[in-house]
Amino acid sequence: MENEITRLERAMKLIHSYTKDELVGTQLMIFLAVAQKEGMEMQELSAYVEKPQGSLSRNIKRLSIYKDKNGNKAGHDLLDVRPSYNNRRALAVHLSQKGRMLKNELQEMMAK
Repeated sequence: MENEITRLERAMKLIHSYTKDELVGTQLMIFLAVAQKEGMEMQELSAYVEKPQGSLSRNIKRLSIYKDKNGNKAGHDLLDVRPSYNNRRALAVHLSQKGRMLKNELQEMMAK
């Protein structure tokens, strides 16, 4: 049976295969928080990961899709940000289709 360190290493390799880049710790925390509770509003997510709003916004931007200064698409395409269902003035963070695929593969891997 595989130990927890080996399983974690496999999970990190899987995440890397989706992002083609290393996620910093904060980005990984944000992705896992949203995967656990999709649709969290930015303020709630900020408190959950214990990061200020500015830092959270920068990291979510990198985890989503955005246009860089040259107009090219950038980002990991794991998250989507859209108005909250409960409060149209607030933004909520959801998994993108690619993010859901990664979440499902991680869950399958961890269940083994």
